[in-house]
Amino acid sequence: YIDAKEQDGRLTFIVEDSGSGFTKEALLHGTEQFFMDDTSRNGEAHYGMGLFLAKTVAEKYGGGIKLSNSENTGGARVEIFFLSSQETS
Repeated sequence: YIDAKEQDGRLTFIVEDSGSGFTKEALLHGTEQFFMDDTSRNGEAHYGMGLFLAKTVAEKYGGGIKLSNSENTGGARVEIFFLSSQETS
């Protein structure tokens, strides 16, 4: 599930899946560089950089990122927000 909305001077992108959701540790550390909660994902295909890079870009443009578990699907939920162009100029 992917959604986008603009409200209160913020542009927010929301992504939810129907997987097992974030663990407690991932909710706390998921945006840290090289964090890999799932130890079965290692080596060539996964480096623990995706959420870290998303957070870095969002913060560069005055925004942020929020990790949670979806009430709708039970899976992971990621909200990435940016200040609207009127707010950044």
